[in-house]
Amino acid sequence: MLKQARIANAWKKWIGESQGVEATDGIGRKKAFETDFTKALMASPDLQQRYGYILPRFDVLYAKIDAYAQSRDYITEIMCYNVELFRMANSLKRYVNIYKNNGVEELKKQLPGLEQRLTDFYKDYNAAIDKEIALALMGIYFQSIQADHVAPYAKDQLILQEETSRY
Repeated sequence: MLKQARIANAWKKWIGESQGVEATDGIGRKKAFETDFTKALMASPDLQQRYGYILPRFDVLYAKIDAYAQSRDYITEIMCYNVELFRMANSLKRYVNIYKNNGVEELKKQLPGLEQRLTDFYKDYNAAIDKEIALALMGIYFQSIQADHVAPYAKDQLILQEETSRY
């Protein structure tokens, strides 16, 4: 039930953000600002020399980070939101860090919260469904991001999965 609530909340958030951009004509206003900025630059050689590089430089920088941003988005969706077991592993990392940074006594103080978190997690956890989701999303991951952005561990697991599925 918790997963459905998270999905519904994310869906509503994106609808709201899209509606906000549309209602305020955010994209049109940004384009108009850039057009006015460019006209002001063209009207003044001094301004053009000082600031004329800004918008073209943004285009270059956005092009450079686009592949990384897409890879980050795929990884975030898989590791942080949609595969429950990965979410839990990320959550458990917090407790490892508590131990590393603050020692065993601080970790002991956190154990009741950890126990409740695990109880809540396994109450509704369905491993078969989570596995289906993980396999589907990992397929998209391998098809959609640049090969040099694929995590070495993920590559190793893919090879292992392909080798074991042959038998």
